Amino acid sequence: MHCYCHCTSCQRHSGDYIRASLIWNNASSDSGEGEDPSFGEELQVLEGKELLSRKHCIFPEKESNRYFCSRCGTPCLVTVGKYVTASPVIFPDVDFKPTLHLYCSHSKKNLVGVMKDGLPKYADIPAEFGGSGELVE
Repeated sequence: MHCYCHCTSCQRHSGDYIRASLIWNNASSDSGEGEDPSFGEELQVLEGKELLSRKHCIFPEKESNRYFCSRCGTPCLVTVGKYVTASPVIFPDVDFKPTLHLYCSHSKKNLVGVMKDGLPKYADIPAEFGGSGELVE
C-alpha cells in the first residue's frame, strides 16, 4: 500500500507533518528483541542488513521499531505490530502513488482539512490493518 502517514511517531522520526510510506501487512511480527529482524516474506533486505541499527519507540498509537542506516542515518524500515513501513525513497524503482492518508487524527495545523487530493483520510488505519477504519473530514 502507498500512503501518507500523519502519526506522531512518523512526525518525530521524519521531522515533518506528513510522511510518504509504503506498507506491507503480511510481515512477520518483529519484537525488537533480536539483532536479526524479520520483515516477512514479501520484504527482504538483500544487502547491508548488518548496517541496520534499531531504535525502539513508544508513542500513543503503538510501539514501533525504527531501523536506520548506521553509517549515514537514513531511515529505512519501521515495524509496527504485524506490518512494516518504509520510505519510498529507498526504493528508487517504485512509482509512488499514494491511495490514502493514515492517522489523520494526529494531523497538525489542520493539514487534513486543506488537503484536497481526493484520497480517503483515516482517523487511524484501515480495518484490514487492525484499525477502526473510521474516515475523517
